Amino acid sequence: MRQVLLLSVLLLSLFLSGCSSKDELKPIKKSYFYFSGQADRVEICIDEGTRFGVVASKKSVYSIDAGAHVMEIYRKNQMILKYDFIFDEGKVKEIELR
Repeated sequence: MRQVLLLSVLLLSLFLSGCSSKDELKPIKKSYFYFSGQADRVEICIDEGTRFGVVASKKSVYSIDAGAHVMEIYRKNQMILKYDFIFDEGKVKEIELR
């Protein structure tokens, strides 16, 4: 009986110590950007992801994880810009389209 109790306590302590990792508790740090200028027929692709259309307005703010990202901007299916952007945590970046 004593060995079963000791084994149960040992397994419980191992389980609880594995579940308290600090890496899982860190919030994802976000940054934000918006487009200004001529956004008609413009699509963007971030970090080789899926293209999506954008709206040029301060009201249309997009969120992104803070850090470095490669952004490709297309107009009428032709790439007009490929740039490495660095997004700082909690900051809002304006990207002007001409």
